[in-house]
Amino acid sequence: MQNNQLNAVKIVKIVVPDIIQYGVQDTVILDCDYTYGNNTSGLVVKWFFRNKARPVYQWIVSQKPQDMGILRGRVDLAYRASSEPLKMHRALRIVKPNTDISGDYTCVVSTFMEEDSRTNQMIVFAKYAVTKEAIYYPGPMSTTPEMPTAADMQLAAVIGSEGEKYYEQVHAQLQHWFCYQL
Repeated sequence: MQNNQLNAVKIVKIVVPDIIQYGVQDTVILDCDYTYGNNTSGLVVKWFFRNKARPVYQWIVSQKPQDMGILRGRVDLAYRASSEPLKMHRALRIVKPNTDISGDYTCVVSTFMEEDSRTNQMIVFAKYAVTKEAIYYPGPMSTTPEMPTAADMQLAAVIGSEGEKYYEQVHAQLQHWFCYQL
């Protein structure tokens, strides 16, 4: 039993922000701190997005980290979370996080002998302003108010006098949602 503990790799802390607002932060860091035993042969850190079969980030200790899939070109591969050689590239520093990277992130740390994993969710939301014009006229807008497009006219005809009431309902729902989420 003691021998297994000496060889074990164990995640002790995973840090993934629960919620961030798009455009507020230039970068976001997802960290996966772990302990390891005497046998670190084959030590690899992988991050998975939305439980996909392929990792979005991989660091094999003897090699440079790699970003893949949805995070290709969006990870600062020079970022070091630690000065320890066996932990330095354990974290992801994602540049310009966008709403398309919302979801579950799973960190997997493994050696040839052991493996441990942890999952946390991150939501990146965009706070959009809702205006009457967006409700009345979604899609291509005319460049001048005097000359609405055909799509503007069709939508205005469909919505008719119900448009104001619809706008107020949507606006109230969005205000409630944003207040609740923050």
